[in-house]
Amino acid sequence: MTRQQTQDTVLNALETYDPTQPVTVSKELAAYSQLATAIWLWFNYGDPVSIHTLAAASQGILENSAGKNHQLPHMRNWTKKFSRRVQKILRDPQNCFKHGWSGKKSLRYDPFIGSVIISDACLLHQDLIGLTPSIKAFTIRYSFERGIVKPHELSKKITEGIVIRDLGSLSRPVFFETCLAGLNAAAVKAKLVKKR
Repeated sequence: MTRQQTQDTVLNALETYDPTQPVTVSKELAAYSQLATAIWLWFNYGDPVSIHTLAAASQGILENSAGKNHQLPHMRNWTKKFSRRVQKILRDPQNCFKHGWSGKKSLRYDPFIGSVIISDACLLHQDLIGLTPSIKAFTIRYSFERGIVKPHELSKKITEGIVIRDLGSLSRPVFFETCLAGLNAAAVKAKLVKKR
């Protein structure tokens, strides 16, 4: 199955979902829906524990799908370069949030770790399944907030359909809605052009 077919299957499953009926959940659907929910929570200043846990679950599914020999350097690979102490700081929240392991009654958590995990899951999703409007919106906003890249450095593949200079001053929730509207409109336009 091609990346586009996989992405279309996932999106169709979400569009036809009936909460009163059992649902068949593929790995791709599980990864996408957890990542999309983590992104939505992130944009809406949601619970950082839920953001982290959902993003890490999606990341785990995508890492498993990618396999150990995946070519691009994702979090699994670059964290090995850090000291054991830093690796523990990155690993402990998930162990605590998911399993209750930490050896302590509480854990000091920096939500930036969740953002990094979302970012990594977005890269893996892009590599394995493809880009979605929510992944594009997260990539753009996260790049702004972290100063990772300048707006003009983002690829057209990410930004097609939106005017970035208009979005920089918006709050996360307004940015998300505005960005999604532009990205969805561009997707519809592309489908219409393709049908001609």
